[in-house]
Amino acid sequence: MQIEIAVLSKPGGRERNEDACGYWTSEDACCWVLSDGLGGHGGGDIASKLVVSTILHGFAAKPLVDGVNVTKLLDQAN
Repeated sequence: MQIEIAVLSKPGGRERNEDACGYWTSEDACCWVLSDGLGGHGGGDIASKLVVSTILHGFAAKPLVDGVNVTKLLDQAN
């Protein structure tokens, strides 16, 4: 299966866009992650990038889409 991916993100009314997104694909599975940086809370850009990275690395290590694995990935990123 061929998948085409595009990303568009706008900072809204803020000077900086603190949101992050990323994806991981293989022959058998795909994972897309979007994280809101919560602008104005300091370090939102770092936090959102860390969330994306943590989830994608965890999913790549165990690419299962079930409630247990998704919950585990979200807990690790939090």
